[in-house]
Amino acid sequence: MCRKHENVQLKCDKLYQLKCLGVKNAECLLPQLCCSTEDRKCMGRKCDYCRASVIQYKADGAPDGNLTFWWEWATEQSSYDKNGVTKISRIMKKQLKHGTVEDLKKLMEQDVKNVLCPHVYNIRHQFSADKTLKNSLRSQEAVLHIDFSENYVCQYFS
Repeated sequence: MCRKHENVQLKCDKLYQLKCLGVKNAECLLPQLCCSTEDRKCMGRKCDYCRASVIQYKADGAPDGNLTFWWEWATEQSSYDKNGVTKISRIMKKQLKHGTVEDLKKLMEQDVKNVLCPHVYNIRHQFSADKTLKNSLRSQEAVLHIDFSENYVCQYFS
């Protein structure tokens, strides 16, 4: 799971804990927001109907004005000296964020629409294309799948 996907899930976890959401998995919100999770237009928030849909929060959850906290993965820059030369490294860290329940809901809404929907569509489309390609290979052909480990830290700590 990538950092952006993981951040949406961390917000979902907190909203579930606060009894504002009835689902534990952020991807379970997608059918609530999109006509079709298989349609690029819907998942890209370009469909007229889908664009107007919003996450349905539970009425008996934590009040919007309550203060809360949640976790979020972020990249920090850190400088260090090596052989007299100052170098800068980027470190992925889980940071504690603070705000109101309403702030968290607004961030969740933005992240689901702008990050999770297109990300999930891309993943599903890539898996489908990969499966189709593998099923249509001839005996002299091979599929080479290369994946970069940029998300290793998120997965390791998850």
